[in-house]
Amino acid sequence: GGHLAAAAGTYGDGLPGLRGVVGISPVTSPMLAYEDGTTDVFDLNKRKLRESAIQLAGGCEPVKCPRIWASMEVPRHASKGDVPQLAVHSQDEFVPAEHSLRLKERLKAVGVSMTVLTEPGTEHSTPMYRLPGVAETVQDWIAGKLL
Repeated sequence: GGHLAAAAGTYGDGLPGLRGVVGISPVTSPMLAYEDGTTDVFDLNKRKLRESAIQLAGGCEPVKCPRIWASMEVPRHASKGDVPQLAVHSQDEFVPAEHSLRLKERLKAVGVSMTVLTEPGTEHSTPMYRLPGVAETVQDWIAGKLL
């Protein structure tokens, strides 16, 4: 889900009416997920994430389908017409904040802002959203984009 949200904000020059994108534990780099699942083989979540990245690529591994894998890398699509983004990660979850930091760097290079927040813990996605203060932070960020 986070991958799709981030992609919606970066592919093309943004969607009409789109003012911002929020990703909770977004995988912005399927290649990084693939590599993490190879190097940390004892972490079942990282292995599962690697398998999900392969499925996203139609079942094809990076060496056989490099163009497909390149197209899935959200940071590669950053352009000046993109919308601001907010990403929230847990400090020790299996989708490291590095995913969003890579995207933030590329967006910054084209003049688009991105905020990356890291919360303590290991929660991923919805459980992290339920941590104290996270939902309020996200809602405040969204309200700031709508006003």
